[in-house]
Amino acid sequence: MSENIEDLSYEETIKKIEKVTAYLEDETISLDASIEAYTYGTKLTHHAKKLINFAEAKIKNVISKERENDSDQRFKSEDIFD
Repeated sequence: MSENIEDLSYEETIKKIEKVTAYLEDETISLDASIEAYTYGTKLTHHAKKLINFAEAKIKNVISKERENDSDQRFKSEDIFD
């Protein structure tokens, strides 16, 4: 748990969340260990959400640029008939 969460890819983060979840399902771990694992899992979850939001913004940017290009093409086509 000592690596920098910010350096993890989305896929690595999800794998770690799955491991934390499995660990927390173990009924033999102590309360302190559970709290530590839960805290780590929460940090991983926030990081995964941040990565998803970043990916979503990138996709929206691509879609926006595609729409601009489509719009520009329409105007150029219409200019031909003026």
